[in-house]
Amino acid sequence: MTHKRQWQRLGLGVLALISLHLSLWFGQPGVAQTAHDSFQSGVYAYQSRQFEAALTHWHQALSQYQTVQDRLNQGRVLTAIAAAHLELSQYDQAQNYALAALDLTDDHPTVRAQALGNLGNAQRGLGQLLSAIDTYRQTLALMEQMDNPLGAAQTWGLLGNVWEALGDYDQAIAAHQRNLDLARELQNPGLEVIALGNLGATTATAGNIAQAIDHYQASLALATEIGDALGQAYTLQNLGAAYHHQQNLTAALDAYQQSLNLARRLNHRTLEAQALSSVGVAYDDLNDLPTAIDYHRQSLALAQALNSPRLIAVVRNNLAHTLLESRQLTEAEGYLRDAIATLDRLRPTTIDSYNISVFDTQVYTYNLLQQVL
Repeated sequence: MTHKRQWQRLGLGVLALISLHLSLWFGQPGVAQTAHDSFQSGVYAYQSRQFEAALTHWHQALSQYQTVQDRLNQGRVLTAIAAAHLELSQYDQAQNYALAALDLTDDHPTVRAQALGNLGNAQRGLGQLLSAIDTYRQTLALMEQMDNPLGAAQTWGLLGNVWEALGDYDQAIAAHQRNLDLARELQNPGLEVIALGNLGATTATAGNIAQAIDHYQASLALATEIGDALGQAYTLQNLGAAYHHQQNLTAALDAYQQSLNLARRLNHRTLEAQALSSVGVAYDDLNDLPTAIDYHRQSLALAQALNSPRLIAVVRNNLAHTLLESRQLTEAEGYLRDAIATLDRLRPTTIDSYNISVFDTQVYTYNLLQQVL
């Protein structure tokens, strides 16, 4: 039996939008200057991708604002803390801090919209996809109420990401197209890079690879033009996936390696784990099984350190495929059963009105386990 591999494992993940997470602000009259200074120090650390340092500064600011019972600025800091945990792929913590921020921001729609955006991103990271859609819809309503077209555009992109993950490609493509249209109306090239990349990812997952490559190449050209290294990294990963689907393994491997190098330079560990697995898949198809296994093991170790269940399941599936090819059947079976157990735990969050069955979400892993047995 020929194994049909999971398309997702080829790196067609969509670009997570983080600009809802944080906005600069200035201390209110009467607030201790030390609290404001602590918050701003955290902002500078966050912008330098020093997320642990940002958390240290923000927890100091939170304690200071709690002392003076400043609820609004507590909400701002909690929203920022959630953002840092999202960057570290610590979705449970991000969800908890975003919920705490919502309890303090009833009267401030801008901060509330940011907290909701972070909550939706955390829910998506935890696999709570239907909850994420509901949260993003609340975010969108607030953005439109405040006449904030940039925030609305970003939220459309986030909604598209979740609909794509649920397999509702028509809604996902419509949402990403709305995001792209608004980005162009706003003359915002950074947002346009993201929208083009997400539109390409969903188009590819829906089966139109040639059109997806057009979107990716446009996204990559624009990201390169404006110096958006993260946009380049994501787009190269997805472009490699499209080339891989076309069996152009040389071009795919080159794109994956470029994405991996950028992810490491940016210290973006989730993208690094995805790129490592994609490189492993390419070497698998080139029949260099020892090299493929090495890359998959690196990816799995990183995914486990990130505690990202969906990524762990996908990487285990990829590693098991290569172990099957190298006839290491007992180890392959173990990884596949672990992957199925992980997906089973996520299943209640993905089945509802979308009628996504366990067979739909795990068909390729079950198919591979059947071959191993």
